[in-house]
Amino acid sequence: MKNEVYLRGTICDIQPSHLFDGVQYYKAFLNVVNSSNRIPIVFKRNCVEEGQEVSIYGNIRSHTHQVNNRKVTDVYVYTDFVIQEDCNNFVYLEGNICKVNSPKVDSKGNKFQTFIVANNQFPNNRKINNYIPFIVYSGNVCYDALEVGDIVGLSGELTTKGNWCEVQLA
Repeated sequence: MKNEVYLRGTICDIQPSHLFDGVQYYKAFLNVVNSSNRIPIVFKRNCVEEGQEVSIYGNIRSHTHQVNNRKVTDVYVYTDFVIQEDCNNFVYLEGNICKVNSPKVDSKGNKFQTFIVANNQFPNNRKINNYIPFIVYSGNVCYDALEVGDIVGLSGELTTKGNWCEVQLA
């Protein structure tokens, strides 16, 4: 299933993240151009500098771990890094809904839906299970009919709200 993210922005707060199979991974934030979005990213080689503007191609991933006896899911964009062409903030993700919450209304009267999408990736013949929490504001689309097991395709602009991804639909 597809999981593609294109972002352009400025790298900040680079720091070592973790070692896996002897490879050092780094984490940072990407301050997306022309927005207030600050997207967490993870990459495996430190080939960028603090303050550098880059265009990247990657995919949304998640990692669940324990913090103070609570499960916490970090959502981030994994990238193998810089691409040459100039790109805008765009995401396209396909997956199966594995949890759906009742529609809600925010303090401004906007209707929204929260749900979790399972999107599995197979890089280098290794299965990576991603469970990605989403907030989608309905706008012109009604999400009341979403059910567990539905296959969805989401495309639009990627933003984050805490550990949630928000896709402003194209």
